[in-house]
Amino acid sequence: MKINDALNKVLNCDNQNIEFVYTDGGREKAGFKGTTGDCVIRAIAVATEKDYKEVYNDIYEATKKYAETHNNKLAKHLRKYPDKMTPRRGVYKEIYRPYLESLGWKFISNKQRLNCNKFKSGTYICGVRKHMTVVKNGKLYDSWNCSMARDGYDKYGNYFPSKVRTAFHYFVKI
Repeated sequence: MKINDALNKVLNCDNQNIEFVYTDGGREKAGFKGTTGDCVIRAIAVATEKDYKEVYNDIYEATKKYAETHNNKLAKHLRKYPDKMTPRRGVYKEIYRPYLESLGWKFISNKQRLNCNKFKSGTYICGVRKHMTVVKNGKLYDSWNCSMARDGYDKYGNYFPSKVRTAFHYFVKI
């Protein structure tokens, strides 16, 4: 038995790629153009079925409030570089986690492959490496197919084939 097959069996996953459904989360409809790093906004808009612009504004205001009311490293960074407050440049977990929890979503820290049986029914906002995406009823909803890790080489020069990406944490509606 191959290592990936054994891991899939342990994680209760099938060996199939997850079906991909293109969505920009309502970004274009909201009047935004071009590409940007707004995966958190898109994921929240898709999963909650809220308007993209509403989520964008909520997160922007939450970021501003965080910078004003906290005195930690992140808040100081946001005050020093106010252009980092825009959700188009990414959203910090200190901002999106309380926001999602206020909407009734529960944070779960548990590694699961995106094609895992866990995600076959229901809606999940999944955090994969440097990206946030949505899995609804076993289908991946995003503006690009982020389901597969790339083929590549490790630091020792050993080749490894692509595999279904792992969600390091996810949110589920409670």
